[in-house]
Amino acid sequence: MNAGLPAIRPPLTGSGYIVEIGATRTECDVEQAIELIEGALAAYPIAPFVGSAADLTIAPLDAELMKDRLLAPRTYSETRGGVQR
Repeated sequence: MNAGLPAIRPPLTGSGYIVEIGATRTECDVEQAIELIEGALAAYPIAPFVGSAADLTIAPLDAELMKDRLLAPRTYSETRGGVQR
């Protein structure tokens, strides 16, 4: 799943970064590292995201529940004083 994604680490000596993408290893400064990383992420067939698999499914699930009013806010009279019917 991570083939083609960048691996970043500090060099053994000196300063800067080592960016490994596949079999290619590049020792570079921070600006070059950013360019390499952004390029690799842009070329990757799966768009990167922050979160978990649940984050990807919760919005469509919420939309379906709202459509069926299963998750929609209810008024006091609809819940009979707080107890749902």
